Amino acid sequence: MKGRVESTDIVIVGAGIAGLSTSLGLHRLGLGSLVLETSDCLRVTGFAFLTWANGWKALDALGIADALRQQHELLEGLVAISTITGRPTSEILFTNGQENSTGGGRHEVRSVGRKLLLETLANELPHGTIRFNSKVVLIEEDGHSKLIHLADGSVIKTKVLIGCDGVNSVVAKWLGLQEATFIGRATIRGLASFEEGEDHHFGSSFLQLFGKGCRSGFVPCNKKTVHWFFQYNSATLPGLFSDSIVVGHVEEEEPSKLKQYVLDNLGEKAPKEVIDVVKKTNLGSIISSPLRTRMPWKVYFGNIYRNNVCVAGDALHPMTPDIGQGACAALEDGIILARCLGQALLSLSRNPTSKSVFKDEVISDREEEELYYRVEEGLEEEDTVIVGAGIAGLATSLGLHRIGLKSLVLENLRVTGFAFTTFTNAWKALDDLGRLVATSTISGIPTSHTSFTDPQGNSPQEHEIRCVGRKGYAKLIHLADGSVIKTRVLIGCDGVNSVVAKWLGLQEPVFAGRTSIRGHAVISENEGHCFGPTFLQFFRDGCRS
Repeated sequence: MKGRVESTDIVIVGAGIAGLSTSLGLHRLGLGSLVLETSDCLRVTGFAFLTWANGWKALDALGIADALRQQHELLEGLVAISTITGRPTSEILFTNGQENSTGGGRHEVRSVGRKLLLETLANELPHGTIRFNSKVVLIEEDGHSKLIHLADGSVIKTKVLIGCDGVNSVVAKWLGLQEATFIGRATIRGLASFEEGEDHHFGSSFLQLFGKGCRSGFVPCNKKTVHWFFQYNSATLPGLFSDSIVVGHVEEEEPSKLKQYVLDNLGEKAPKEVIDVVKKTNLGSIISSPLRTRMPWKVYFGNIYRNNVCVAGDALHPMTPDIGQGACAALEDGIILARCLGQALLSLSRNPTSKSVFKDEVISDREEEELYYRVEEGLEEEDTVIVGAGIAGLATSLGLHRIGLKSLVLENLRVTGFAFTTFTNAWKALDDLGRLVATSTISGIPTSHTSFTDPQGNSPQEHEIRCVGRKGYAKLIHLADGSVIKTRVLIGCDGVNSVVAKWLGLQEPVFAGRTSIRGHAVISENEGHCFGPTFLQFFRDGCRS
């Protein structure tokens, strides 16, 4: 195989949840992909994970949710118990009586087997999509394409490269993303299996235990299996792992030692069914790992994509299991990424003047360049840029935020005036900004960002807009500091001397022949302004105050 160069349109590195969901999402849109996996089979790190409503919406979009629902129990709620007192501290109900016919509803929560999910995703893909024993060792640029060098000496040339290769991602490293940070905690996980006729006594509840620096959880997947985890602070309970955990590596501990460690530290007040589940867990179904994360600002301001290369899943945002969203976020990544690439690539393939980019045809340099920029636009992180953080700009950004849409607001910190009169129509608008339900297409998690200075702390004036240009379907916004921002949507809220309005060709405002002088008086606490709740106006000799 050495020396052979193979060409394909889309390569995904990693056959985990993010990689397979991205590949299946593309397949549903009629786009093929090649998934490279280092292992000789589907790799399973862990046993199960909580799948919340956003995860089920993603699985519904992929067309595999109903098959998984039939094999996993719908959880009714969560019970938290103190291992110090042995008493419940809180209880949360997941169901609200509004479930649909399949048992899924607004608060649909189940514990899904990781191996079963991966197998279901893989079985929906065309034969040959996943290529095992394919370890990526080097990524090089070749014009608009990327050359992927594998450990066996073969080379794959691709137009699109997606890294879904986990927390130690080769693609993330090539992009320049900083390594994930060890947070000082570790987790031990297990899966207990029960024979026919046995009862795990957990019903349909997720049980959590807290106390003495430890947190553990016991979640029934179905009537025969219970997934559990034991999470602890390595400073609070030292002695199991060596110092190598600090750099993200854990020594291979004997499962028997891990099991005994959990039993010794669950606490004297732990319920009997919890102890029984740990005791019943086979040694082959116990693993351990340190917890690592990439700080949100490192994700937002990091190099999460470059031209036609990006990352998803743990390669993008490794997270701790505190809110149980790691796998759900990976599923959402696959759906959204497939849609963005589909929108970019399918629009090009439907162009009657272009040859198909999804078949083994030779395309011209011009068509390859157009494909390159379409993919770049599909991966572009700034969907909407708003120029001006005045009332209109911030209200627009907040309105988008309330419905789950991200925006970037550029401003040089101007405040023109002190106060203004707010009439009924404005209060209705303010009510709407505070009342809109924040829901996105899949996750329901809103995202927004308002930037007054860049992450290096440069002065606000450096966000002054100098000019606006075009690049395909996008707009290029040139800032005073020389940087350029590319966006699909540009909204000018930059006041009476608007750069955006000038670019659109709007005529400049006309001076009305009047001038206003404004002030703001501050009254001390012991004084009174004597106006009460009344707006007072004076008119005389062509003046109004």
